[in-house]
This record gives sequence, structure tokens and C-alpha cells, in this order.
Amino acid sequence: MRGKLYLQTGSIDRGLEKKNKIGLVGTAVSDHPELARICEYILAKKGQAGIGSLRIDQINETIIRLLKESGVETVSLAPEAGSQRLRDLLRKGITQDDVMRSAEILIENEIPNLRLYFMIGLPTEEEKDIDAIIDLAKKIQHHALYQSKGKKRFRSITLSIKQFIPKPATPLQWCALADVGLTGKKIRKLVNAFGREKQFRVIHDVPKWNYVQALLALGDRRVGEILLAVHRRHGNWAQALREVNINADFYVYRPKQFSEILPWDFIDRGAAKTSLIAECEKALGMR
Repeated sequence: MRGKLYLQTGSIDRGLEKKNKIGLVGTAVSDHPELARICEYILAKKGQAGIGSLRIDQINETIIRLLKESGVETVSLAPEAGSQRLRDLLRKGITQDDVMRSAEILIENEIPNLRLYFMIGLPTEEEKDIDAIIDLAKKIQHHALYQSKGKKRFRSITLSIKQFIPKPATPLQWCALADVGLTGKKIRKLVNAFGREKQFRVIHDVPKWNYVQALLALGDRRVGEILLAVHRRHGNWAQALREVNINADFYVYRPKQFSEILPWDFIDRGAAKTSLIAECEKALGMR
């Protein structure tokens, strides 16, 4: 462990020569076994440690105290879904109690701003799952206001809303993208739910670009023709999709059969397709 930290201190030292703040980034920063010691090292060098988001099940008093000492005022959490049913579908392994406990630790340590990441358009999503996002966010707000009485004032909650986009080589690769028109309505519902709440801010993707992302993620070689048309049309996707005789909805809005040969199946990723099918069936309640 000490060897790993020693290798990282050189990068930290070079960074502190240029700027007083070191950003700690990665796909799972809070999983790093030396995270606390790295923060302590940065602080000892009179620097500040910045971090993007923390896994809800990895938050503890030590890490938050160190981030607070670094001057961090905003910490991001990713409940991903408002309802337990959809969190279970995503195999998040966290409960609402875990989310509330994490928020409580942050508030107790006077972190004044929270950012919450949620996904909408998940497979099997219902209107009550959107309502659950609203309920959870407001529950966190009420808890924060109560807990911060007599302390540094709690300031804000930012909801970052992303549409779920099926990706290759994942258990949900056979699912279709949720209709972007319906997704837009759900986003408006969330925005309206917090419109009069000064402490809330809702940021979100533009649904039409989620369609493009899904097309690029799930398409085969024929999507290359669409990309050439986009180039000819100087980035105008609407014109390009009308110009090319390819039904983009075939890739984006069509659920796939487990028996299909998918465009990326020729790539050996070391995991059997049968395992992904089993995971998908389990997630969707098919077994």
C-alpha cells in the first residue's frame, strides 16, 4: 500500500506546483484503498483535494472530514433511481436508508451542497418511479434543513437527470431506449416539481441527443452511412436521418431477442453471453 501511495505523490507534488487544488477523478474514486491517505497528503502539502462523486456505500466520516478540510462544498451522490425496485434492477446494492445515511454524514460535516444523480427511462419504469425521485429528493431536503439548524446553513440540492441508454456488453443491451418524447415529459415533470423550490436545481440532457447516443451505441456498420450524411449536412442529424434510407428506430427503439446476433458479438470480452442473458432476465424479473 505504501508503495502505491509513494508512486502517486510525485504526480500530486507536480500538480501542486501549478495549482493549489488536486482533482481526484476515476470511475470509482471512493473504492481506492488509499483515498484517505491521499487526501491527508494533499492537505499536509497545504493543497486542496477535489472529488467528483462518492459511492453511497463507501461514504464515511473520515473521508468527508478530509474533504471538508480541503474546502469542498459540493459532494455528489448517485442513488440512480428513486424507487427501490429500480435500484434493485440496476443491482446497485443500496437502499433508501443508505442514501439517507450518506446525506446525513455530509450534512453533519457541514457540506452545504449536494448533487444527486438519477436515471430515467429505465426498463419497466412507471410513473410512480418518477414520483419516487421527487419524494426522495424532498425527503433529503427536509432532513438537511432539520439537521443543519444552528450550524452552517444548508444551501442547495442539484438533481442531475440522465436518460438510461442501453450499452453493448451489458446485461441490459437487449433493451430499447425509452421514447425520447415521453422522456421529455418526465423531465418536465421533475423540473416543475421543484420549480418553486429555491434550494433545488434540475439539470438534464436534451432527449433528442440521447437518441443519437443510443444509435451510435447500438447500431451496426450501416450507421456509418448516417454519419457520412451528418458530415455532408454539417452536423444536422435531422436532415441526415431523412436523407439516408436506413430506419434508425430499428436500432434505437426495438427490443432485441436473446437469440439475435448483435453487431458486437464477435468481440471476445471474456464473459459468456449466457451470463449477460441470465443477468438481464434476473433484472427484468424474467426468472
